[in-house]
Formats: sequence, C-alpha cells, structure tokens
Amino acid sequence: MVQILEMAAMTEANQGLVKLDDVVTKESVDLVLAYMTAHQEMFKRTFKAIQQYGMQEQRAARAAQAELQALLPKLEAEGKKLDEAQQQTAIAHLTAKKMNELGAPPEYEFPVGKVKLTMQDGDCGQPQYMLAPIMTLEIDSPGGSIQDGMRLINKMHDLQKQGVLIKTVCVGQCASMGAAILAAGSKGLREAKPLSRIMLHSAAYGLQGKTSDILGSISTLEDWLDEFYKLIASYTDLSAETLLEFFGEDDVWLEPKYAAAIGLIDIFDGSPADKEKLLAEIDSLPGNTPEAIKREIRELRKKAAALSEQLTVCRIKKARESAKSGS
Repeated sequence: MVQILEMAAMTEANQGLVKLDDVVTKESVDLVLAYMTAHQEMFKRTFKAIQQYGMQEQRAARAAQAELQALLPKLEAEGKKLDEAQQQTAIAHLTAKKMNELGAPPEYEFPVGKVKLTMQDGDCGQPQYMLAPIMTLEIDSPGGSIQDGMRLINKMHDLQKQGVLIKTVCVGQCASMGAAILAAGSKGLREAKPLSRIMLHSAAYGLQGKTSDILGSISTLEDWLDEFYKLIASYTDLSAETLLEFFGEDDVWLEPKYAAAIGLIDIFDGSPADKEKLLAEIDSLPGNTPEAIKREIRELRKKAAALSEQLTVCRIKKARESAKSGS
C-alpha cells in the first residue's frame, strides 16, 4: 500500500509562488533567489512534519496488522476466511480507524500548505510517503543579462535535484533570457497563458577596451555561448544547431502553441499540449523556405511604406482643402 501526499496550496506564500516581472538584471534575480530560498526553507519544514506524521501512521498500521492477525483465527473458526486482498483492505480500514482515534484528521496543515492523503496500490509492504513540492515562477520579462539569468537557472537546477518541481508560467511576454528561464522549468510544468508571447533570438553582447583584449574575449564568449545554446536546446526538442538555425538573425515571436510544438513549453490554454496533433496541424499548412518568406516580407514592407506615404499625402491634401473651405 503506497500513501501519496499531494500538496494543495492555500495561499500564494505557502504555494511557493515567485514572480519575475522585470528585466533580467542582478537586482531582479537577487530578489527572485531570495524568495526561492525562503520557500525552500518552508519546504524543508514541511518534509519534517510529514516524516513525523509518517512515523505515527506506521505505528497505527503495525497495530492494525497485529489486531487483524489476532482476529483471523476467530474469523476462520466462524467460516469467514479472508483472502490477501480482503486482509489488505481490512488493515487499511483499521489503520484509518486508529489514526482517527489518535485525533488525526484526513487532511493535515503543514508549513507549506494543505496536504491531502490518497491511497494507491503498490508493491511494497510498508507505506511510502512521497511529496513533490511545487515552486511556481511566473514570468513577464523582456529578457536581459545572460549571466544573471544563468544564476537563476542554476538555482532552479539545484532545487530540482533536491526534488522540488519548478513550474514556470509565462503570464505576458517571455523574451530572450526570459524565454530561457521559462524553458528551464520542470518538464510537464512549463505553461504559457492565453495571449502571452515567447521570443527567441541569438544572444547579443558588447565589448570595449583594447583591440587585442576584445579579440581574446570574443573567442571565450563564443565558446561560452555555444554551451549556453546547448543548454537551452536541451530544454526543447531541438539540437543546438537546429535551434540557432531556427531563429537565425531574427527575433522569432511564438504563440504558445508553436512554443509547445518545439518543446519549449508543455501547457497552453490551460491544458497539456497534444504534440502529435500540433505537429500534424503544422505539417498540413502550406510552407516555403525561410529565405523566400523573408523576401516576401521585404516586398510587403516596401509596399506598406509606399502606401503609408500615399496616406500621408492624402491627409495633407484633405487638411489643406478643409483650411481653404474654412477661410
């Protein structure tokens, strides 16, 4: 019998909700990291409380098993022999009864929120307690510093190694480094809200100083960026080379469904993405090469500029006519 503890948050604070709604800078990341560390401490206290509850439940389970073993001979004498499944059911009911006698309600309040208890069949003989706390990071950011963004991503990795699930949610825009942080959440828990937008592009950097120093720094930076792109690609369904080819030299703005199609997020419109359906829909659409589409866009921009000029001329003529008729 496996006991699974599922945490249902009651407030933003004990849910582990953290918000990044600014440019990715040292100051904004420091603030997010401070909140994450505080929530991490609350999670630790929750684990301790659950362990204490677990020991209490195990004592009740052992007592229930002993009580049933004492009852079995009497039941057999009355012709009421119980099979293995019936015995397990009886032990579960007796355990719940003894927990109630100890004053233990079906729901427990812990430092991080309300923990609900559910039962599930398992292979082990003793109850197991599993808690995967979820820390939610809401993001509305135009991007910013790669170095500071990586500090945040490294902290997210550390928490994930400790068993904390990081749910990332794009609530407005996740552009550039904001998109990288969104993708770094726990797979299956990366979400984009309706009307939100995600933007990817190649990294930009500026250098100043002596020419010899700059040339040396460029080589180091390019090696570092190669590793950065490999990391971001590992969050998606694309290789680093394909990812770079995907956004090329442009800013690529993605609707949530297209972000889900390349594996950048997992949830949009409130539901898990159906990748097969999305990719089938994309395959059914007419396509062309990126170069051909870019040429079409350039031509359309020229036409739009010409039309805009015509519109300005028409407005000037209309204004002059109005001025003449008024005089």
